[in-house]
Amino acid sequence: MGCGRADAPDEDDIYTIQRSIEEIDAVRATLGLDRVIMLGHSWGALLAVEYVCQERGRGVDRLILSGAMASVPQVMAGFDRLFATMPNGWGDQIHRLEKAGKTGTPEYAALVQAFYDKHVLRVPPTPEALATLASLSMSPAYRVLNGPNEFTITGRIRDWDRRKDLRAITQKTLITTGEFDEITLDCHETLRDGIAGATHLAVMTGCSHLTMNEQPEQYNHLLRDFMNI
Repeated sequence: MGCGRADAPDEDDIYTIQRSIEEIDAVRATLGLDRVIMLGHSWGALLAVEYVCQERGRGVDRLILSGAMASVPQVMAGFDRLFATMPNGWGDQIHRLEKAGKTGTPEYAALVQAFYDKHVLRVPPTPEALATLASLSMSPAYRVLNGPNEFTITGRIRDWDRRKDLRAITQKTLITTGEFDEITLDCHETLRDGIAGATHLAVMTGCSHLTMNEQPEQYNHLLRDFMNI
C-alpha cells in the first residue's frame, strides 16, 4: 500500500514496516506463491531482509537484493561520506538551506537534483522512470517511512537495523549495486559478509542506485544467470 499504483490513503498511521511485511504474506497467500525467488530493490530490499529475518522465509528459495542495506544508520553514515565528494561546496550549501528552513526553494531543489544525478540515476529517465519518480514524490508512504528526500531519512525506518540478525538468512543471495550507488558499498558488503547463505556481490561499473534503468541488459543478465544456476 502506498507504493507504485497501489492505493495510498492519507492516513499516516497505516504506513509501517510491519504492515508491508504482512502485505507480502497476503500477496503470496492470495496468488498461491508457495515457492518464490524474492527480489527487492532499495525499500524493497529492506523489506526482503526484514521478511526473512522474521522467519517468514518459508518457500523463499533465493534472494536478490539490489541497492540494498541491513541498517539505515549505516546508510546515513554513507550519505555523510558522499556529501563530502560533491563539488562546489555542495554539502555546505545544502546544510545552510536546511538550517534556514529553505528546503522548498528552487536552490535547494537544484542541489537535491545534483545529488540524484550522481548517485541515484545517471542517465536521462525514460517515461516509465519519470512516472515512477512522480508517483514516489506524491506518496504519503515515502514521506512517512523515509522522509522528504533520498538522503534526509527522518521517517519511521530511520533506526531500522538488522546487522546482528543476518545469519537468519540462509538462502543463496545475489547482491547488486552500482559503482556510484547512494547506498554505499560498505552497506552491500555488510550483507555479503553477514548472510549465512552463499552470496555473490556484483558491482555495476558506471551505475548508481537505479542500475536496472541505467544498464538494463547487464542487470537482467546478472539476474538470469543467478536464477538459472
